[in-house]
Amino acid sequence: MYNATVFFNIPFSQAIEQIVCAVRFAQATAADFGGDPGSIALLGLAPGAAVCAVAALAGDDFDGDCLKEDQSGLPNAVVLIEGPYDYITKGYAEVDHSFLEDEDPELYETINPYTHIGRNPDLKIRLIHGQDEDTAWSQTVPQVSIDFHQALEEAGYDATLTFVEGAHHTDLAKKSNSELFKEVFEQTMEVANSS
Repeated sequence: MYNATVFFNIPFSQAIEQIVCAVRFAQATAADFGGDPGSIALLGLAPGAAVCAVAALAGDDFDGDCLKEDQSGLPNAVVLIEGPYDYITKGYAEVDHSFLEDEDPELYETINPYTHIGRNPDLKIRLIHGQDEDTAWSQTVPQVSIDFHQALEEAGYDATLTFVEGAHHTDLAKKSNSELFKEVFEQTMEVANSS
């Protein structure tokens, strides 16, 4: 298991490049640690889920400054928790980001996971969303995950969406005994072991 932390004080496209570089590094070195380089799974929460979605679908389109350049940037599986998968066009966020589509359409296309649906067709995708009724500012509304799951299913992906009753967005970080944490762990192990 590798831990690649991305800090979002950099442009979103650079965050995607960092994740892709981490996938390449994992594929190049997994066997050295007794792992399977053909079984790489990503896990992302919130903005990290949106970054991982793009990286998992279109990783080979991103170069970055990787330590291992000769590997694929595509993982076999991805587990995504409450990501803002289409925060620009769907109007889910309180802040209007639609200006980006007109001002920088290339960047808009690059960072939008929907743009890359249809790529990496063998990717296993697991979406998880908490169902706490008290939706805080940091949470993404459930409809975001529902819409993204539907688009993935329509494109033929092995994609599932699981709602965890009573789970809050921050449970994953704060409560290792929470139902959300258990669901994320189980689904990550399932896709990692089946890739």
